[in-house]
Amino acid sequence: MPKFFVTREDIQGNYIIMHKDVHHILHVLRKSKGDTLEVCDGKNTDYVCEILEISRGEDQIICKVLSKVTSKSEADVKVCLYQGLPKADKMELILQKGTEIGAYEFIPFESERTVVHLDSKKSNAKLERWNKIAESAAKQSGRGNIPRVRNVLDFKGAVADAAKNCDLVLVCYEDEHKTSLKTQLRQVEKRPEKVAVFIGPEGGFSPAEVKQILEGGGHAVTLGPRILRTETAGMIATALILYEYDQMN
Repeated sequence: MPKFFVTREDIQGNYIIMHKDVHHILHVLRKSKGDTLEVCDGKNTDYVCEILEISRGEDQIICKVLSKVTSKSEADVKVCLYQGLPKADKMELILQKGTEIGAYEFIPFESERTVVHLDSKKSNAKLERWNKIAESAAKQSGRGNIPRVRNVLDFKGAVADAAKNCDLVLVCYEDEHKTSLKTQLRQVEKRPEKVAVFIGPEGGFSPAEVKQILEGGGHAVTLGPRILRTETAGMIATALILYEYDQMN
């Protein structure tokens, strides 16, 4: 059953008033009065609802809540993907697949070897589109939360942000040959609540940038003997972290 997201303001006691996705529900899915919908508040609670009323202008649907449960699709470990801005539309693929896999949020950043640089106008337009892609992927994959795509940071700001907000900071680095992601995760005494994963742009990280992350308390890890593309590395790292912490069941 497709899942649709609403805001907390749309939930009024045992009733939910839907303003978004109405056209899709009525004219694509062909839902009508008496049919059921799965709705999520974006805060990890899922609702099964019955359509009670469709407005005359078909701009809203009133549903009655039949049941509600805590979403089972969200991981206890939150993976925050710090992604060096890639070229072309690779970011859209990263957001879509990262959301499906279970990433908690995305933080794009510009670094020394970043080819793409966004001015404020382009950045705002991109951010709006990126968040729509994350929301669409969250609907498709049955997420209990919509991963947030945050504002583009500079490299220094991204490193400081990760150090402040995450319990464990990892940088996936092609010149690290000793410590695997699995080894590093198993060396941590207490399972982290939030893990920051740094992925470089197409040109990777400079040694100075990796040094900066390490000096801030981060750890360099390898994802294996093969060089991964920037749009692949984050997906692999996210999946491996969630698997290692038993979040893929």
